[in-house]
Amino acid sequence: MIKKVNDTNEFYLVSSGDWSTVVLAENKSSALEKVFKGLLNNPKEYGGVGKIVICMNIDQAINELTLEESLKFIPTEEAIGITGQVNIWDLISTDEDEY
Repeated sequence: MIKKVNDTNEFYLVSSGDWSTVVLAENKSSALEKVFKGLLNNPKEYGGVGKIVICMNIDQAINELTLEESLKFIPTEEAIGITGQVNIWDLISTDEDEY
């Protein structure tokens, strides 16, 4: 994935369960929405969803050289609330030992 210097979108690392992905997005909400849409369209490609979703603004972390504002551990329930994509609930593992 390539980002031009004048692109206002930022790289976000999103991780949950046993997978991680990087997306180029306008903000945290749009990053989560892109990933959740990918999950719903290709659930076998991603795998299950854990009880926590990590959403890290990579560009902000690099610029600030701190994780205080850029790394977020988000309960999956909150991430679903941000995006409104309630179908993600169907992909959440019910096996406590899995994630």
